[in-house]
Amino acid sequence: MVGNIGEKIRHTITEASKDVKTMATKTVGTVADIIESGLEGTRDVLVKTERMTADIISGALKAAEQVQTDATSAVVNVMDGVIKGSGRLGHSLGDSIRGSAQGIIKGASEAQCDTSVVTRSAIVGAIKGTSEIAISAEDAASEASTGAIHAIKEVGGDVGQAAKDTISGAIGGVAATSVELSGVVSKVTKANILAAQEMGEDVGNVTTRSVEAAIERSRDLGISAERLATAAATGAIEAADEIGDEAGEKVRRAATGTISGIKVVAGEPFRKSKGKS
Repeated sequence: MVGNIGEKIRHTITEASKDVKTMATKTVGTVADIIESGLEGTRDVLVKTERMTADIISGALKAAEQVQTDATSAVVNVMDGVIKGSGRLGHSLGDSIRGSAQGIIKGASEAQCDTSVVTRSAIVGAIKGTSEIAISAEDAASEASTGAIHAIKEVGGDVGQAAKDTISGAIGGVAATSVELSGVVSKVTKANILAAQEMGEDVGNVTTRSVEAAIERSRDLGISAERLATAAATGAIEAADEIGDEAGEKVRRAATGTISGIKVVAGEPFRKSKGKS
């Protein structure tokens, strides 16, 4: 159901639908204004952002259907706008990004959209949104991935598939930027596993699916599969160190060995960098 905020977004998109670039700019700007206004003075940023974004994405998806554009652009633009709006307030960016990912996926699920497409697009939007904001692509993507895993679990989706989708979205989102790719893959993999542990999901499955996605997507883009598999495995080992005990050992076993035809080994932890690997 589209609420007042969603209706405002629907109107913005339909009014600007004659020009794709104008539509994107106006969508991002309107979402940013709504988020900035709505979050000002809010203590529980995560919950408030989730609720607002669920309404926003409902309107955006309804508009996309009306003007016959794909849902991918709508999701990317909404996530971009949320980050820019919350960034103006200068606080709780991580909670805002996580909450927006949860809201987007829950709203899209209610609208019966393909949650795999929406999850990938949300991560792309999170990375895109960092272009003018004081948060790294690694941190934005990992916070969005955490929110995505939680949301998919709550709507009864496949968490293992969601892990693959977050990695695919992260690689796609970084591909056209100067962001260091291996670090993003590593951090998103780690976030996936920690979120799965929090939600009581099979951490071994989430680990394997994350590494598989890194390998598959790298092949699609002509990037070294070994390098991105190592990046994912490194993030997994970092998560295993934090989890500890039997679950940590399960992650270690799942992260290394031969996966999708690639001999996977973990490397040293990645450091944030401006260059793309």
